[in-house]
Amino acid sequence: MNRLSIKQLTIIPVIVVLVLLVFINYLMNKQLEDFAKSAHQHHLQTLLENASLFLSSDKYIPIQSIANKINHLHQITEQRYTLIDFSGKVLADSSVSQQDVATLQNHASRPEIKQALASQDGIGVAWRYSNTLKTNLLYSAKLITIDSQKYYLRIAMPQEMMFNSIKVYQTLFFVSAVVSVIIVLLVSWLIVQHINRRIKNDHYILEQRIKERTHEISSLNEISALLSSCNSFDELYSVLSQSCQNLFPEASGALAIYNSSREKLKTEATWGDSDNLHNFMFEPDECWGLKRGTSHIKHHNSIACSHNSSQAQFTNQLCIPLTARGETLGVLQFYSNQENYLDYHQVAVSTLSENLSLALAGLFLREELRNQALHDPLTGLFNRRYLEEAMLTEIKRSNRHGSPVALMMIDADHFKRYNDVHGHDAGDFVLQVLARCLNETVRSEDIICRYGGEEFVVLLPQATDIEAKEIAERMQQAIANSTLQFKDKLLPSFTLSIGVVMYPHDSEDAKKLIELADSAMYFAKNNGRNQVVCYADIRDKIQQQSLTEHIPVNG
Repeated sequence: MNRLSIKQLTIIPVIVVLVLLVFINYLMNKQLEDFAKSAHQHHLQTLLENASLFLSSDKYIPIQSIANKINHLHQITEQRYTLIDFSGKVLADSSVSQQDVATLQNHASRPEIKQALASQDGIGVAWRYSNTLKTNLLYSAKLITIDSQKYYLRIAMPQEMMFNSIKVYQTLFFVSAVVSVIIVLLVSWLIVQHINRRIKNDHYILEQRIKERTHEISSLNEISALLSSCNSFDELYSVLSQSCQNLFPEASGALAIYNSSREKLKTEATWGDSDNLHNFMFEPDECWGLKRGTSHIKHHNSIACSHNSSQAQFTNQLCIPLTARGETLGVLQFYSNQENYLDYHQVAVSTLSENLSLALAGLFLREELRNQALHDPLTGLFNRRYLEEAMLTEIKRSNRHGSPVALMMIDADHFKRYNDVHGHDAGDFVLQVLARCLNETVRSEDIICRYGGEEFVVLLPQATDIEAKEIAERMQQAIANSTLQFKDKLLPSFTLSIGVVMYPHDSEDAKKLIELADSAMYFAKNNGRNQVVCYADIRDKIQQQSLTEHIPVNG
């Protein structure tokens, strides 16, 4: 972390302050000097007024008396007084002995004398160097009249006196400048401390966010790998629930998937405080996310999806449509009462939804392929491959619970004539009608498979031979009552020959059961067709006629 030093922060402000102080000092000194000049000029002019009144108060004053008076004024005011006649000759000077006055040069050319002569008020001022006193003086001269004679009375003040008077202000300014610099340094130090604390705090927050993001990315990668490895929907729902609970602890949620008709969505997985949504169903138009085809987030005063009415206790709600390969599969929902929690994690949630969409699409595709592999494309019934798996499952269940399992082999009598006389399309139509009739007569737990050609096998878990025979007879009755209207012609009806075997009574081997059911079915066909034959009833006859070798029968 780069901490801000006092040097980094103060160098520019201090330079600026110093420059300002120098500039202000220049302006102030100039102002103070002008003020001092003006004040001292006014003071000297006041002294001149008083001195001129003092000198002109008596008439017929000899020069020596004037010199004494000038010396007296000098002692009182501590200023230098000079009396000059109108021609410029010095008559008396308080700073020069009377014997040396005669040696002084003529003062008619002095600036203050010229200005006094030229001005209307008879006053002249000059700042210049005195050759007599060897110092800079402020001169102020006034034209006066003594005993009807015009003279110049001049008063002089050392400039040092003026500068001494402003040194106090300069000292105060210097002290103020030092105090200002100290204040700037102190304030800068305080600011540096505050900024460094903020930098430290921001750095800590940034580190925490980086850790959170790193954890999110790592968790999302792990979740993605888990989701893509799921072999079933139940496994995927379990992984999703546990992962979302760990990754977003301050949020609840649910996953809703379209049903097979795509008319409604059903909640298949929940986490957090969303257990009340389990198995909840709603229509697509109830979700703004699904209608708009993009994420929809609801804050305090925004519009909520109507299917989330049961989650009204959450102030923040998020619905994300799950789309893969151009098809919408469902919607992922999140709920939270923590301010901006869903906004802060929206990137992670979006990434999760993308991975989840791909995993769901993979499972749907796998299920579709499995259905295609296990179903007969013409009738929609299960095929022989599925029958083998189902028989093993039901036999295991029968062994655990000691319940019987019935199996039927069904064949359509004289089916070949449909293909030969009316064409294969008519034959396919008859097989579809047969499949529909079988579906309408069996129990919900029974399994119907197309075994091959016009042969069908029905597996009946926990069914006795009597129940199996009753179901078989219902099948025959359903076929007898069906109308075979194919396109614009009425096809002739057909009958069923059905063989029934029981597990474990007839055999404990799955393959053997099918052979025995096949034998019973052929026995029915060879003995008049359109009948139901239980293997147990004709076992002895089959053994005598050797029908277990599957003697072929026409139609």
